[in-house]
Amino acid sequence: MDYTKLKNTRFMKFIKLRDRIGFALALIVLIVYYVFLIAVGAFPEILGYMVGPSSVSLGLLIGLFIICLCIALTGLYTFMANKFFDKELESSLRELREKKILKDDKIGDEQ
Repeated sequence: MDYTKLKNTRFMKFIKLRDRIGFALALIVLIVYYVFLIAVGAFPEILGYMVGPSSVSLGLLIGLFIICLCIALTGLYTFMANKFFDKELESSLRELREKKILKDDKIGDEQ
């Protein structure tokens, strides 16, 4: 199978963009999460600080923020996938079919 035909196509550019966005969002989550874990170990007295007269600590609020951040970033990726990625994928596959690189969702002459 010859993948060199795919190298400079719109499809490969789309795949690279989609992968970079996914990697960036995952990296944001990992950095925030591990910074929080390091902060728990390094500054327990700060994260144990009670917010107001309640029994809610600063660490708990930051933990809830991290959970909300993960949900928001997942929603962002899902929104992008539904509004942009799906349309771009379909048009890229259509272009590959027109160039005879893709035949019935198989690359090259694999039939």
